[in-house]
Amino acid sequence: MNKKERALYKEMAKVLSKRAETDKDPLKERAKLKSKIDECTVNGKIPLLIWERDCDLYEVERVQWCNANVTSFEATLTNLEQWQEGPFTVRIITKQYADNHTTWTRDRAAEMMNY
Repeated sequence: MNKKERALYKEMAKVLSKRAETDKDPLKERAKLKSKIDECTVNGKIPLLIWERDCDLYEVERVQWCNANVTSFEATLTNLEQWQEGPFTVRIITKQYADNHTTWTRDRAAEMMNY
């Protein structure tokens, strides 16, 4: 291991150490997530509002339904993470919000080129 790698590992260890000090209690966070899921459950499903942008600056905001349990929610997040080419957000929303939501798309690259 060279000096740069050693310095990088030391810096990573510092960051991880600080993160461990400030991390929230995972069990409490999971309980809050379960509570939110229970609050928004409709016929065994929950609506998720998903916004995403790919590497070509194409954006979409859509509603996706998943099974109303923490495991399915986490699996949905994992699946999204694996296929993303850019940033994304996921929020659990109410049925009323989902029913009133209209999917939209925006091509920022095309806008910049005046298409």
